Amino acid sequence: MIHPDMIDNLGNFFPDTCTIQKFTATSGDYNEQEKTWTDKFTNVACAIGEDTEQEIKMEDKTIRNSTHRIVLKGQYDINEKDRVKVGDDYFDILLATGGVRSIKTSLICEKLNV
Repeated sequence: MIHPDMIDNLGNFFPDTCTIQKFTATSGDYNEQEKTWTDKFTNVACAIGEDTEQEIKMEDKTIRNSTHRIVLKGQYDINEKDRVKVGDDYFDILLATGGVRSIKTSLICEKLNV
């Protein structure tokens, strides 16, 4: 267990930065739905690692295989409609969970081929 006051001293555990992007649907010129992504949180300290590609099982469904786990330094309001950008890589969020005492947010993700 990590004391909340110590999290600021753990910079080496969060070596990367990422951007959390929010999905919005807009109507195009011919009233067709277009996906757009806008930045929700920027320059978020994070740690990224590969996952074991396990299925995520929920009470009412089983969702895609995960490829990566991303841990964010701090508590963020993120859901499964958002995505993560790390460098030139994009990740769909399959599951987002908050940490104890609001010191981290854990994301189970699938890497996208964009």
